[in-house]
Amino acid sequence: MERFTPGGIVVDFNNSGYKACLANDVVLAGGNRSQLTKEGKLQRLGQLLGNEFLNCEVGTLNLFYDPKQELYKIDGGDFHIISTSIEMPNKALQRTSR
Repeated sequence: MERFTPGGIVVDFNNSGYKACLANDVVLAGGNRSQLTKEGKLQRLGQLLGNEFLNCEVGTLNLFYDPKQELYKIDGGDFHIISTSIEMPNKALQRTSR
């Protein structure tokens, strides 16, 4: 999948919570979680989504999955797409510590 639609992520779940990393890093590590952890590739899922994904640094733009044909399509297809846009005033988002 990474060869044809590069830029994906892999989500890892265990008793300590959700973590994620780039799919290419998983390929390079041969799927070895210990190696990914040792190399510092795994990060909190929310951190990866909030930084790389929302900033469009990972993923393939305009890639859609057609479940009827079981195919990926780029810039095409008969899809019903819902998009949402929000505007937030400055300082509307506050970070809390865990």
